[in-house]
Formats: sequence, C-alpha cells, structure tokens
Amino acid sequence: MDQLAQSIFAAGAPARDVSFLQLCARGALVFFATLLLLRLGSRRFLAQRNSLDVVLAFILGTMLSRVITDPMPIAGILGVALLLVLLHRLLASVAARSHAVGRWIKGEPVVLVADGRVENPALRRSCVSLHDLDEDLRLTANLERVEDVREARLERNGEISVVRRPRVVTLDVAAGVQTVRIELG
Repeated sequence: MDQLAQSIFAAGAPARDVSFLQLCARGALVFFATLLLLRLGSRRFLAQRNSLDVVLAFILGTMLSRVITDPMPIAGILGVALLLVLLHRLLASVAARSHAVGRWIKGEPVVLVADGRVENPALRRSCVSLHDLDEDLRLTANLERVEDVREARLERNGEISVVRRPRVVTLDVAAGVQTVRIELG
C-alpha cells in the first residue's frame, strides 16, 4: 500500500521531485477529502458566520494546501484535519446548547444605534466608524437617516443588522371620502 501511495502521490517527496500527474493526484485527493470533511462538519461552517468557523477554514486551508505542494505526510495531515472538523462540530454543538459557551466562542452582539441615537462608545469599542454605520444603514435597510432606526447591532458574525422604526402616519379623512391610498417607502 505504501508503494502504491508513493507512486500515485509521491508521498513525502519534495515538490521538485513530484511529477505533474502526481501533483494532480494530490490535488484530487485533497479536493475529495475536503468535500468529505465538510460533509462531516457542520453545515453552518460553510457560511463562516463566526470566529470558530473562520479559524477552522483558515487552518484547514493552510494545512490541506500544504498536502498538495509540500512533502507533508498526507495521511497525518488528513487525520489532523478530520480531528479539527470533529472538534469544530463538537464546540458548535456545545455552543448551540450553552449560552455561556456560545458567548465565549462567538462573542456577543453590540448595540450601535438605539431609538435613533448613535451609541458612540459602542462604535469606538467595535472599531466601527460613523461612515461604516451609514453605509450599512443604506445597504442593509435602505435608510439614509439614523433617526429612522429603532436598533442597529453589530452581530456576532460581524455584520450590522438594522431594525427600522415604524413609520406612523396620521390621516384626517373628510366626510364622504371613499378611497384613501397610503404609500410608505
């Protein structure tokens, strides 16, 4: 078996001694192994919605790319990758059941705007500028004024979510009016 792996993948050989076909075989192996690892892991990992997901993606990408180009032990690296994916799944599962663990791993949301008022200390702590906040108001909620925001939060995944203030319109309807058309935009 070792001889077969050596001839197909040039396992353990430095990159200068690996043929084009062996490099392609390594790439295919890593591709399919990564697909399998992703299927074993949590589906949410693919969205990279929190620091736990980003850390796993960064480490896996670094490790698995080295299998293709460096004289790394293929089976050992794939084994460590499997361990990391299973550890990620375990931590994600515990975080889903324990608010304290979830806060430790993923952090907590930060209120940036409350009832149309910018929370400047929260902006500074979160390294969000007023320009960043204005941009997110326009992009995520199609709002131009912070006064139109009930609440904006820097969420645990790094995105800013925006809840609009309800628009209240008072109408006086005259006697005999049959149709009233209101368009709020």
